[in-house]
Amino acid sequence: DQEGKLNKIQLNYATPELHVAISDLTTLEQYEYVVIDEQNYHLNWPPLKKDTDMAIIKLSPYEPSNSGREFE
Repeated sequence: DQEGKLNKIQLNYATPELHVAISDLTTLEQYEYVVIDEQNYHLNWPPLKKDTDMAIIKLSPYEPSNSGREFE
């Protein structure tokens, strides 16, 4: 829920993550970032592959570098 709880169990949202199709991983580069709710996040590599056709990329607060592209 909005308070970060699941049936009164407190959940940890300290590490946001992005779920993407494995086929889309070839279009992403390590130094890119994403914008979610006007917040910039760095893509942490390597992605974690799930049993399905999806992968999980952990996100961290974005710090500008000299390279990269922006995706929204």
